[in-house]
Amino acid sequence: MAGAKGPHGFPLPGRAHVFLSKLFGGSMAFWMLYRGKQELPVVLGLRHPWEHHGHENGHSGHHSEAHH
Repeated sequence: MAGAKGPHGFPLPGRAHVFLSKLFGGSMAFWMLYRGKQELPVVLGLRHPWEHHGHENGHSGHHSEAHH
C-alpha cells in the first residue's frame, strides 16, 4: 500500500507517527513550562541562581569550615 498523498505530493504519516509526535511534543511542552516556572525568576533577575528556594529547613551551617 503506497498510502495517501498529501497536498504537496508527500505521503501522509501513519497513525503511530502522528500519535508519537503528539506524545513527545506534548511532553516537551509541559517540560518546558515546568522548567520555565522554576527558572523564570532567575532569568528575570528576581532571584539569584545560588539561592535554593524551598529548602529552608534550618540547616544553614551545612557548608561550614569544619567540613572543608
